[in-house]
Amino acid sequence: MRPYRLPKSSVLLTVIKADDQYERKVGACHPPRTATCHRRGSRSHRLRGGWGINRFRPIPAFSDLNLGLVGFGSIARRVAEKARAFGFQLLAFDPFVPDSAFGKYAVGRVDWETLLTKADVISLHCPLVPETMHLVDRAAIGRMKPGVLLINTARGPLIKEADLIAALQGGRIG
Repeated sequence: MRPYRLPKSSVLLTVIKADDQYERKVGACHPPRTATCHRRGSRSHRLRGGWGINRFRPIPAFSDLNLGLVGFGSIARRVAEKARAFGFQLLAFDPFVPDSAFGKYAVGRVDWETLLTKADVISLHCPLVPETMHLVDRAAIGRMKPGVLLINTARGPLIKEADLIAALQGGRIG
């Protein structure tokens, strides 16, 4: 693991090389972190001097949230198994995986546009290839739900960093 600070930002990321030996660990820690991120708002507000949870109400149950998985390989499948236990509705986009894999994990197969517009939480699990470089850019972020949580357990350049920073600063991404 190595920490990485986004340029001109206070955001600190931890980068982990996820070989097969880490597959279970990444899949196991992802849903609890999603839950923590989802609930984080009231805690951070409380730390600034008050509970102030009214701006976060109603706080949706996980069963009311759509978790969108981009890429549906082995790690995403483990995440799907764990997230189902939390009650998330599961969507996935992966043009290279057969329909039977989605059915086996009870995950709804959707196209890229549908995932962007329907998911409350988007988790990236796809490889970095020329077609996925900056997959998440200003245009994609603009089609996401306001306040969406974006989790990248894959490669950093899947997201165009400048567009991510602008979306975070503008409150577009939670």
